[in-house]
Amino acid sequence: MILVPLVLALAQQSAPHTPLAVVRPRDPFVFRCVLDQRVRMVTLALSDDLWACWDTRQCGFTKAWKGGVKFDGAVYTTAHGPTPSSLGLSYTEGLDGDVWFADVGGKQVDADAVWRGYRIEHGACVLLYDIVLPDKRVVRVEERPEFVRPEQIFNPTQIEEWALVPGLPGLVRRFHAPAVPEDALIAVLVRSDASRGRFIDAGGARAEKLIDVKDDKGQIVDTRIHSQIWLNAQRKTNSLIQFFDPIELPKAEPEAGPKKDGQGGSR
Repeated sequence: MILVPLVLALAQQSAPHTPLAVVRPRDPFVFRCVLDQRVRMVTLALSDDLWACWDTRQCGFTKAWKGGVKFDGAVYTTAHGPTPSSLGLSYTEGLDGDVWFADVGGKQVDADAVWRGYRIEHGACVLLYDIVLPDKRVVRVEERPEFVRPEQIFNPTQIEEWALVPGLPGLVRRFHAPAVPEDALIAVLVRSDASRGRFIDAGGARAEKLIDVKDDKGQIVDTRIHSQIWLNAQRKTNSLIQFFDPIELPKAEPEAGPKKDGQGGSR
């Protein structure tokens, strides 16, 4: 795996403000269910090449993968016992536990993340979180995930300069907080490494930590990066883009599940 830790200097190019032309593999493309034996998950079928899910208990990203979902269990197949599970292979995985933090007056404080559902806006999904500070002030944060390829947001010169390849699968996570108090800073901890490159708005990451993954022989086989993506009264928007090696799945078609199942509620 090649790690390309790039930081994008042009923030306006790093996250599209309007949805890209993406064909969703499922309708509704956002749904709530137990997934991989984890409860209260929200899954986004962003593209045939990329699905992603979030744990609504921590308002945190869980993983992105290719292969879809096997819809099993009483709701989908009348079988009691099984629950839906992800199919295929993962591009990247998130972090367990609490991932949202806050500074007030320059000091780190406890902050609670509360899931507030989602809305569909111009064909894109916007995830809604409330970050509750110790003094009970509430900061609304919106996360807009989207599937993207390099040629949709970068010109040919940039693609060559950053050693990208047209057609690579990518995930954009755009965070927006319209009303952070002047004395506060909100940050989300993410795993930001990616096999073909990562791009963060200029100055948008802090407290980055490199974590080496070793095999049984003590050899480094992977390097992971944990980054805090932050927002405050001046920086209302911040973005992370990750590009991955393409995944080739076996020829057998993954189970698509019902096309309309009424599971797209926002809460």
